[in-house]
Amino acid sequence: MRRRKVTYFLIASILIIIVGIIFKSKAVNNSSDYKITNTAELEKVLKSHRNNLGGLTLTIDNPSSIVFPQKVYKVTEGNLVINLVGSSGADIDFNNSTFYIGITGNFLIRMISGGESSNYEPKL
Repeated sequence: MRRRKVTYFLIASILIIIVGIIFKSKAVNNSSDYKITNTAELEKVLKSHRNNLGGLTLTIDNPSSIVFPQKVYKVTEGNLVINLVGSSGADIDFNNSTFYIGITGNFLIRMISGGESSNYEPKL
């Protein structure tokens, strides 16, 4: 009887671990791309990804001014990519926000103008 309980416990533990690995791999590999043209759109996207911005690509296209809500953001797994497209004269204000970058997280800002791009990796 005791041996049977131990066997059931081991099988249940293995199944829980397998399900956890499956859900974690889907969350990490799930990439979301958004085109942002104003602060309201940015706030909506950030609210929908409040726990982890990893796997998020924000393409900020020709804004005159965009302000990040002052907050602590996490990029624990995956890449947070911000594409600035044709943003000459645009004002992107990070508003003293804090970005926590995890061991497997990255934060990349890419400036795209006239079909050419250059990458900038912020010193965090």
